[in-house]
Amino acid sequence: MAERPNEDLSLLPDEELLQYLDLDKDEVLSQIYLRYEKRVFFKAKSILKDHNLAMDLTHDVFIRIFTNLQQFKGRSKFSLWVHSITFNTSMKFLSKNKKQSFFEWTENEDINDESAEDINEKVLLEASLDSLENGLEQLNADEKYLLYMKYTDDLSIKDICKITGLKESNVKMRLKRTRDKLAHIIR
Repeated sequence: MAERPNEDLSLLPDEELLQYLDLDKDEVLSQIYLRYEKRVFFKAKSILKDHNLAMDLTHDVFIRIFTNLQQFKGRSKFSLWVHSITFNTSMKFLSKNKKQSFFEWTENEDINDESAEDINEKVLLEASLDSLENGLEQLNADEKYLLYMKYTDDLSIKDICKITGLKESNVKMRLKRTRDKLAHIIR
C-alpha cells in the first residue's frame, strides 16, 4: 500500500491520485469529484439539453464512477474512462426516455466530392460564433456530441471509438457527414 504523500493530493495526476484510494478514500473521491464535476455536467447538458436532467445525470455518473472505481485498470487515461461513463449514461438515459436510436445513419452517401469538402471546411472556418451555435442547435444529439468529442474535447478517433463503440471508419464518416451538414445549415 502506498504511503500518503506530504504534498496535497489535489496536485497529483489522476493515475497517481488513484493509488491513494485505499489510504484516503474520502479525499481521493472528493478530488475526483472536484476535477470532473463540471466536465460531466456540461457533457450531459450538451446531450440532454436540460439543466435539471443534466444535474441529476451528473450525480448518476458519479455514483457509477465511485462504485466502479476498483474496476478501472489504467489501460486508458482516467479522464477517458470518466468521459466514456458520462457518454454511455447519457445515451442510455436518452434512449430509454425518448425512444431514439443513436448512431444509426445510412452508409450509402458518396463522400468523394473533394471540392464540396473544401467548400464546407471553408464555410465552417469562416462562420461566426453565433451562426455556428445556431447551426449546432439544429443537429441531432449524436451528431453534436461527435463534434464536441472531436473538436472541443480534442479526442482522437480511436478514443471516440472506445467511447461510442463504433468502428474507426464509421466515426470518420459520421464526423465528415456532420461537418458537411453543419456547413450546409450555416450557409
